[in-house]
Amino acid sequence: MSKINQQNNLIAGLVIGSAIGTLTGLFLATRGNKNTRVIVRKSLEALPELTEDFVSTAQRRGKKWSRLATEKFNQSLTRVQKAIATGIEASKLEAKSGQSLTDNQSESF
Repeated sequence: MSKINQQNNLIAGLVIGSAIGTLTGLFLATRGNKNTRVIVRKSLEALPELTEDFVSTAQRRGKKWSRLATEKFNQSLTRVQKAIATGIEASKLEAKSGQSLTDNQSESF
C-alpha cells in the first residue's frame, strides 16, 4: 500500500472514529432524549465542515512536507555533485603530478 493511501486511510479512520465516539458519548450522556437528538443533529450538520477543514489542513501540511523534502534532496544533490567534481579535479591533479614525477625519474637515468 502506498504512503498516500495509508495517509488517506488514517484520515478517514480519524474522521469516522471521531464521529462514532461523539455519537456514543452523546447517547450515553445523562441528558433527555430530545436534547441528545438536538446535539446529535447539530454535530452531524457540522461534521462535513470539520472534515473539510481537517482534510485541507492535512493537504497543506503534506504539500509543505513535500516541498521541504524536495529542498533537502536538492541541497544533498548539490553537495554530492560538488564532491564528485572536487574528486575528479583531485584525481586529474594527482595524475598530472604522478606523470611529471615519472618523467623526472626517467630523465635522471
